[in-house]
Amino acid sequence: MSGLILAACLALHATADEPVEAPPVEHAADPVESFRLELEDAKALWFRGEGDLARDKLRRLYFRAVSGEPVPLELSGECVIYLGEIEIERGSVEGAELVWRWLLQRDPTFPISPYHHSLEVIAQFELVRQRVVDELPLAPPPEIPRYPTWGYAPFGIPQLRQGKPVRGVLYLGGQALTAGASVGVFLHLVLANPEPGLFP
Repeated sequence: MSGLILAACLALHATADEPVEAPPVEHAADPVESFRLELEDAKALWFRGEGDLARDKLRRLYFRAVSGEPVPLELSGECVIYLGEIEIERGSVEGAELVWRWLLQRDPTFPISPYHHSLEVIAQFELVRQRVVDELPLAPPPEIPRYPTWGYAPFGIPQLRQGKPVRGVLYLGGQALTAGASVGVFLHLVLANPEPGLFP
């Protein structure tokens, strides 16, 4: 009996000195995934007719996005569109425009689904989009590249300058032949009509 007690004490002493593994630390949820799950929950509340609860959830998500949380614009944009829809349902067009402006100032082309939102909501969203686009600064006109002076030179010089020798030689030969033919025709006419006054 005493041997069993002694063995148990030795076993306890041996295990007491061994390092004890710490319990695994639970990692924080991925912010993007948590945002997506809360957004789906808020949409489900809205579809069930619980507008106030859905609005509260969407407003929390909106403030997360506005505060700079790294959430894709696709998710934060969907959140903002539904929040604006609820604001319109509550009679606050100004509230909808406020949150929609935040989205459209980041992406004026952000789409709104005609399958998930009413025509009234889409019309109001497009009005806000147009206002935001109208407020954007005008882009400067594109600069028209000016052709260098040598580009207007004859006899294949532009082609030779651009490193196109074959084309340059063809232009040179063609223009030289044309010029020679023109001079030859002129001299022929002068010699064939020696009377003064026919040609300057």
